[in-house]
Amino acid sequence: MSISHVRLAGLSSRERARAQQLLGPPGRLALSLALARATALLALAALSLAPGGCGGKPSEDPPEPPKTVEQRLRLAPGLDIRQATEKLQAHRDELERPYVFRWPLDNIDVTSPYGVRMHPVVHRLLFHSGVDFRASRGDPVLASGPGVVVQAGWLPLTGNTVTLEHPGKLLTLYAHLDELLVFEGQQVDAGAPVGLIGSTGRSTGPHLHWSVYAKQGKDRHPLEPADFIGRVIDPRSPPVIPLPPRPPAMAAAPAPTTPARRRP
Repeated sequence: MSISHVRLAGLSSRERARAQQLLGPPGRLALSLALARATALLALAALSLAPGGCGGKPSEDPPEPPKTVEQRLRLAPGLDIRQATEKLQAHRDELERPYVFRWPLDNIDVTSPYGVRMHPVVHRLLFHSGVDFRASRGDPVLASGPGVVVQAGWLPLTGNTVTLEHPGKLLTLYAHLDELLVFEGQQVDAGAPVGLIGSTGRSTGPHLHWSVYAKQGKDRHPLEPADFIGRVIDPRSPPVIPLPPRPPAMAAAPAPTTPARRRP
């Protein structure tokens, strides 16, 4: 509301008549409209300043949010046990179905195979525990099979990395990602995007490092990924994977002994 409206609303009837006489017919209409608007604005302002607002009822303070765990549990909606059980059973059934192992990319361009190779960064012969694929930054990386995300985050050498645990005691690792699209504990289907191609960690350019591991207790053993492409994995009878033998423990060499010096 402008100051002029307040001033017009404060005029007496004699002052309004005098103003209308001075303004003439065109000015009288404008003055009447201004006075009506000022009166309405003053009425709304008076209502808004009332204790109960425009409704006229006293306002109530909003309820305080729950602070303790007991209060939150009391206000939480009830759990449908039947629905939760059905979801859990459907999840278990999905993990027990046979699935076909697939490539993690739609376009396959292998730049570094599995095995011993000349490392492109340290320039030494080192064992390469996976396969490297050439790809464009931002291309989607797909899950090789259904499974659960057991690791999703930054690792020192492989940068943004995702690790999936598949039925049949298999693990797959997707490294050097530019962005992660999953979180730990998430259930993913075969072919679902888990990340985007990048060049994070120790890398010379945008690419995907993909590894397949056999899970044995808390240990994992690298496997040749090409051996599993197109293979049907049945979790109820997982494939027997021959693991490489562990190198025998080296016996500690005896400490050298110095011969005793003879006295002259």
